[in-house]
Amino acid sequence: MRSPVSKQQLLFITLTLFTLTFSTLSSSASDEWSQFRGPNASGVSDDTNLPVNFGPDQNVVWKTALPPGHSSPVLAGDRIFITAHETGKLFVICLDRGAVTESRFMWRYQKSLPNTPSPLFYKDALYLMKEGGILTSLDPATGAVLKQGRLREAPGDYYSSPVAADGKIFTISEEGKVTVLKAGGDWEVLATNDLDDICHATPAIAGGKIYLRTRNTLYCFGKREQADLNND
Repeated sequence: MRSPVSKQQLLFITLTLFTLTFSTLSSSASDEWSQFRGPNASGVSDDTNLPVNFGPDQNVVWKTALPPGHSSPVLAGDRIFITAHETGKLFVICLDRGAVTESRFMWRYQKSLPNTPSPLFYKDALYLMKEGGILTSLDPATGAVLKQGRLREAPGDYYSSPVAADGKIFTISEEGKVTVLKAGGDWEVLATNDLDDICHATPAIAGGKIYLRTRNTLYCFGKREQADLNND
């Protein structure tokens, strides 16, 4: 039987791994650090002319105070997204990347936040997947809720982060129930697929296929030609 995860452990996991994954926005890719470890998760940037010596009072372009946290900043368009905690609450903070004012906070949202899954930005919406199968989409410009609802065929805990491709969002619960949604602020459920096994891993998508690892099996899903199906 799986050992229970304490709230303190979940908080630590969230603040160290709770990063934001984004699709391409309007600015050039070279100006963005759109997910954990940057472009293609490689940790490598093509930027040049970076300072060698810097500190609290040296080569500072700007700085702003934040509540405590450990997550990596994500740069997308003219915004910076980062997570933090305060008085036992988790929240996402959106900051203005280019403003020169002392206060750079554009908005913060602290309801229905996930304990472990990273948020996802796709099709002009920010998606949050919370335990209990509660999916929330936010307006990235204002933090306003666009839609919130429960994935009724896939309740339970979530450790896997949502991913997106082909105009769709894919989420998977700990029980192995994969929900496929039509992407957008007013998202809608297209299908729920039951893998009947525990899953904590985030799916990978490449080459028109979905790679998904449960506790005991690695799957590769893709549309199969009718000829292949007839040969089964």
